[in-house]
Amino acid sequence: MKHLIGLKKRYKLIKIIPDAWSLIGNLHLAKQEWGPGQKKFERILSRPLTKDDPYSLIALGNVWLQTLHAGIKDKDKEKRHQDRALGMYKQVLRNDNRNIWAANGIGCILAHKNLLNESRDVFAQVREATADFPDVWLNIAHIYVEQKQYIAAVTMKFYKHDNTEVLLYLARAYFKSNRLKEAKQTLQKVC
Repeated sequence: MKHLIGLKKRYKLIKIIPDAWSLIGNLHLAKQEWGPGQKKFERILSRPLTKDDPYSLIALGNVWLQTLHAGIKDKDKEKRHQDRALGMYKQVLRNDNRNIWAANGIGCILAHKNLLNESRDVFAQVREATADFPDVWLNIAHIYVEQKQYIAAVTMKFYKHDNTEVLLYLARAYFKSNRLKEAKQTLQKVC
């Protein structure tokens, strides 16, 4: 009986530790400390019981995806980062083919590879799975802007009209569609 109680305590501890490392990793990522954040999630994945943790895999995929926004000049390095992110998202989908966060990540990688139609299709599937995922709406709007479908981008139903980042994207879409008055009004909301 004593052994069983010790085993239960150990199991609880094993379950709690990944959550703690995830929180610490998220703190690093929020401060744009990609390296330390990456190490926390890799630590979770290095343990046999949590080697397929979807949250950690997606977080690592997002770290690699984030490096693509930094404008990597080296094309080989950019491809490696794309492949690493894609690998993380695919691993999650192999274990749970309905994971919308992993699918959204794959859509982002396709967009970075300039496969805009394929990316839009992935985002549309995520949107069909749930309309309550605001990132996918924003990603679809970005694709519309890249495809020069500015009116479609502007008419997307954005989840937070008071979010500064969303307002800047909206102003950009107005500007590109030559709706300068609306672009100015949107930018004034930011200030």
